[in-house]
Parts: sequence; C-alpha cells; structure tokens
Amino acid sequence: MVTHPPTGAVPAALPPNEDERLAVLRSLCIMDTPSEPAFDQLTAMAVKIFSVPIALISLVDKDRQFFKSVQGTPIRETPRDLSFCAHSLLTEGETIIPDARLDPRFATNPFVVEEPYVRFYASSPIITPNGIHLGSFCIIDSEPRTLNERETEVLRHLASAVSYLIDQRTTALQLEHAKQQIDLATERYRLATSATSDGIWDWDLRSGQIYLSARCSALLGYGGQERITSLRGCYRHIHRGDRKRIHEEIAHALHGQQNFSCEFRYLHGDGEWRWVECSGLLRTGSSGEPQRMVGALSDRNRIRATDSLTHLHNRASFIDRIQSRIDKSSSEDETYAVIYVDIDHFKRINDSLGHAEGDIVLLEIAARIRKSLADRPHSCAARLSSDEFAILLAHSPGEEDIAAYVQRLQEVLQAPVLSREQTLFLSASIGIATADALVRDAQSMLENADLAMYHAKNSGRSANVAFAPHMREDAAKRVQLELDLRRALERDEILLYYQPKVALRSGQVIGFEALVRWKHPDGEMISPAEFIPVAEETGLIRELGMVTLRQAIRQAEQWRKDGILSDEMNVAVNISGRQIGDKGLVGFIRDQLQESGLPPQSLRLEVTESLLINSDATTGEFFREIKELGIGIDMDDFGTGYSSLSYLHRFPFDALKVDRSFVQRIDQTEESLSLPRSIVALGKALGMRVLAEGIENMEQLTQLIRIECGYGQGYLFSKPVPAEEVPEMMRHLDSKMRTELMAL
Repeated sequence: MVTHPPTGAVPAALPPNEDERLAVLRSLCIMDTPSEPAFDQLTAMAVKIFSVPIALISLVDKDRQFFKSVQGTPIRETPRDLSFCAHSLLTEGETIIPDARLDPRFATNPFVVEEPYVRFYASSPIITPNGIHLGSFCIIDSEPRTLNERETEVLRHLASAVSYLIDQRTTALQLEHAKQQIDLATERYRLATSATSDGIWDWDLRSGQIYLSARCSALLGYGGQERITSLRGCYRHIHRGDRKRIHEEIAHALHGQQNFSCEFRYLHGDGEWRWVECSGLLRTGSSGEPQRMVGALSDRNRIRATDSLTHLHNRASFIDRIQSRIDKSSSEDETYAVIYVDIDHFKRINDSLGHAEGDIVLLEIAARIRKSLADRPHSCAARLSSDEFAILLAHSPGEEDIAAYVQRLQEVLQAPVLSREQTLFLSASIGIATADALVRDAQSMLENADLAMYHAKNSGRSANVAFAPHMREDAAKRVQLELDLRRALERDEILLYYQPKVALRSGQVIGFEALVRWKHPDGEMISPAEFIPVAEETGLIRELGMVTLRQAIRQAEQWRKDGILSDEMNVAVNISGRQIGDKGLVGFIRDQLQESGLPPQSLRLEVTESLLINSDATTGEFFREIKELGIGIDMDDFGTGYSSLSYLHRFPFDALKVDRSFVQRIDQTEESLSLPRSIVALGKALGMRVLAEGIENMEQLTQLIRIECGYGQGYLFSKPVPAEEVPEMMRHLDSKMRTELMAL
C-alpha cells in the first residue's frame, strides 16, 4: 500500500464526499473481481474506435485504482497517487489531456517518464444512478493528440454503458443472494418434515364404520382430530371419475381376500381436489370371513398433481382447480381469473446456455410466481409446458385488482436473472381470462387465457391482454390464414415492393430495400404484420424467405442489365432468426447469385437486434460465411436495445439503420437529436454507413443533415412500390429532391 506519493507524482485532492464514495464502491463487491466479457467488450471496442493502444475501466479505491477491464497492458492496479483517474473524480465531465508532459500535474509522473510513456489521456466518469463517482472509462496513447466533439460523445456513451453494467451486476448479485437464502430455508423445511407419517384408517366391515386417525383427517382437510365416517360418506368426496375404479378395487380385494392399493382424487376440506394413495390390508375372522380392513392414506398430490421440475401444479391438476372454482362461483360475489404466462424467447436460453441452465431459470421463474401469490389464499400456479405457466386468482374483488396483480407480475418476471455469471433479462406475454357466466368448464377458460396470451405475444411481447370473444374468431381466421399462405407460396402470390435508400445531401438513390407483400386472390393486399408472425410460428418463414431472396436477386440483376442499378447500388433483403438457423441458407444464396449473375456486393442482408439476443455460434458462423461471399450486412432498428453496442463488436456489420421511432420524435429541440447524433458519431467512428428510417417530412430531413447523417429512407422520398414502377419513381424522386434540397 502506497502511503506517500512516489517521487514525481502529484496526488489528486480528495473529493468532498470521499467517505460516502468509498462506502458505495465497496458495497458493490466489484473490486478485485475477475474480468468479465461484458466489460471487456467495451474496452476492446474503445481500442478499435479511438485507435489507441490502451483502454481501461478504472475504479478508484482509498489507496489504489483497480482496473475492472484493461486492454493493452498487463497492469491490473496502481497506487492512487499515480492515478490520472483520481484527478478525474474532481470533475463532472470528461477529462482530456492532449500531452501529459505539458501538464504540471503529470509531467514527472513515472507512467509519463517511463513505460508506458503516457502522453495523451482522456476519460469520462463512471457514475452510479445516485450520482456517486466510482472511477473513469479512460483511453491512453503514447503520442500527443486530442478528441473531437463526436469522439468525446462516444467516450461518454461507453462510460454510461459501464455504469449501467455495474448497476445490473449489483442487482443480479442481490437476487442470487436472496435465492440462496430461500434455498437454504427450503432445505431446512424439507429436513424438518421428512419424518411425517401417513394417515391410518380402520374399516369395520360388520358395522360399516370407518375410523380415521388425526393425521388421516388432516390429510383430507378436516382438521387434525380423529373421525368416524362411513364408506358412503367417503364416496361423496371422491372424484366422480375415480369412484367406479375404487369400487372395483375394493370388491376385488374383499372377494379375493387380498390387499389393495390405488390412487384417486379426494375433495379436500378447502374445496380443492387432491390426489391421495390408499392402501388396505384385509383382516379375517377365525372362520376366514372378512371382518376389517386397515390401511394407510398418503398424500400423492405433490407427485400426481405437480410438475416434476418446478413442483407447481401440472395441467390436469390445474384444470381441476379451475373447475372447482367455477363450480363455487354461483354463490359468491368475488370474481376470479385465469392468467396464462409465456416467457418470451425462452428457446434462445436453452439453445445458447443449454437445457440444464434453462431449468435453473425456470425454477427461478416458478419461485417468483409462487411468491407473487403469497398473500392470495386458495390461488395457485401451474407449469403447463416448457416455458408456459398459468395462474388461478381464486378470489379477487374485481378487474382492477386483477390488472394490478398482472402488472406486478410483469415487473417481478422482468427483474434480472443471474446464470453462469451472465445477467439474463426476461419478459413475458400474458393473457387474462376473467370469470364469465357463459363459460362453465375449466378447459374453455384456460383456452380463452391462452388465446389472449397469443394476442399479447403478437402485440410486441412483454404485454398483457385480456380475453375478448372476437379472439376465438381471430384464432379460426389464423388457421385459415396459414392454409391460404401455404397456397400463396405454391401459386406465386408473394410479391416484393421496393423502397429507395437515398443519400440525404444529394438526393441520389443508393439502393433499395425489398419489402414482402401478399396479394390475396380476392384482390386484398394482406399486411406483413398479419402473415409474417404466422409464417414464423408454422415454419413457413423458411420457404417465404427463399421466395423473397430469389425474387430480389433476380430483380436486382434485371435492373443491372437495364441500367437502373449501378455497381455502387444494392438491394437489401430482411432475414429472420429462423432463416439464420437454416444450415442450407448460405448455400441457397450462393446458388441464386451464381444462377442470376448478380455480383455479391449488389445484395445486402438486414437483421434486427431482436434476432441477435442470445445468439449462438451458429449466428457467428452464418455472418462469417455471408461476408466471405462478399455480401454486406446491415443492423436494422439500431438503438432499440441496450445490447446494440456489444453486437457491433461481435458481428461484422457494414451499416446501421436508425430505428424509425427515433426519427419520428425529431423536432427542433436538441434533446430529440441526442440519440440519433450519438448513433451517427458511433457509425462514423467504426467506419459504417448510418441510414435513418421512416423520414416523413422536410423538418426531419433538415435535422438529420445537420447532424451529418448520410443516408435515409421513408415516405418523404417514396412509399414502397412494385418493381415495374421503380423507373418512374426514380425519375420523379430525382426531380423532387433537386427542388427540395436546393431550398435547404
């Protein structure tokens, strides 16, 4: 530990809130932790963006600075008195030192006069949500230099990304600690209850009386005291579907003078059906006549009525619980609801992390759902399939209470989950079916909730939708839509429309985006928003994607022959995650290019960030093979997710397309331009084209030109048009843009 500055070092003053700052830093449990990929990706990106040899994430402790991530040097910590970043704690913004030799604070610093011979230093503060400075994201060069405004902004965004990662890492660690405490309590409870015994019963065949022990009575839900009942009394509480089988088992045991054992559903004292196992031993008199039957009753509900992984109810048991609630509803004022929960994109977790890790995530989801019902007696939850859960809210004062519960459930499920030192962010699509006098069977009510969930998923996921009667009609239409789509692919009813991509300053067309359309035989144009989700669900997306690629490649080559598509222009086609998973896709594209004669550089593929979430080795291999063919790859809808930065580092993109939601919010205020300006700066720093989507008016165009966005597309230039209208559209666009750009 350094207590006095070494020769030549000028230590920084302490911040006014130093004690508070150190307490917060140590509470994060991040000092002296191993490197983590999420942080290392950011420093590696900084080295590439700024062309510097060293990039660091520095966290400043009492007597030292610790590097959470470092590129370009093996050093993981230094004394605080030698630290440039300790000086940065005293400033609110970025610290830029063009030449350390000319700064009296650092001119004689050992890191300046010796290895690594620091000349240029720039940093941006790492700040917690509460405004506490932890350290800096800094870049270092051995040659004097400075940063322009765009580079400074990129550095600021990298530091903000580190702040976000630290906050999410802390939340995940807290969740993991809480889960460990719950697991410990659960294990203690299991050990404490492992010695409990089954209930005992004794049936006197002469009197017909059946004695139930206190434990047996408790298992059946009738308190913890001994009881006397009869066979008829017992039969009244046995599930109608099990009575015949039990009667046959008992008769066979009596006439064959043997033992018996069977499982059946019994109406518990709380009004719910429970699985029990009943085993009996026949006792005879001296002359061999049956006198009594004694046996044991054990709780089988956990085995027969629960999911083996999560120990929530299984589908059959859950339907029984719903039916019991429906049967009670006529005499009660309170309402009830069935809630259907589908975890969005869960398959990607299994595919990328493996099923064992997927099971851990499912257990965490089940625990959160179970906890959400802690204050709702008689309510229950079930796991219906791999990533689908359901909840019965058995008693609720009204629809407002149900809506509030569902909203809280969404928040609970969206909290980060720690798995293999990765932080996973989940969301759910939720469907709600409330009590309906016309729905008197459990299966129909569950189906209604399922239909509502489907609508939630189609509305953009992470959504809640309540069932409405039209949804059953929609489901029938969806089945018909699938059949029609299959026929459409066979009959070549799928069309492509083309929207130009334009250089904003000159108005010159640089290419086109191919957009799929479906013209139904009845003349109606069916929206992609209707048939693309159906294609994804049914697997038709593979064939639809091939039709789209084949048409676009052939049209592009025809335009080249007609002189419409120059060597500098291209046609872009959107591809889906399902297509990337198709091992034959690259070969198909290669064959289509060879057959048509279209140069690879005249084709581009567009992928959205949502496709890249939890991407695996298959995705990286696909991108590598596409780039080897000479085809460009653009990231569509850039900026809609926090993970975009890491994808730029992992995958070889050629262009970024600013999501239309940011463009539509552009007005004359600087705030509306902040994110588009950052994306433009980042794209230029990485040598990528930046194209803005959804440009609809001259004000948006003017502002985008002002922040030096190079390219765009939208209805201001042209709506998507059929291929045969493209030549006329280009002539009209050329004239229109010459006039309007001259007016700017």
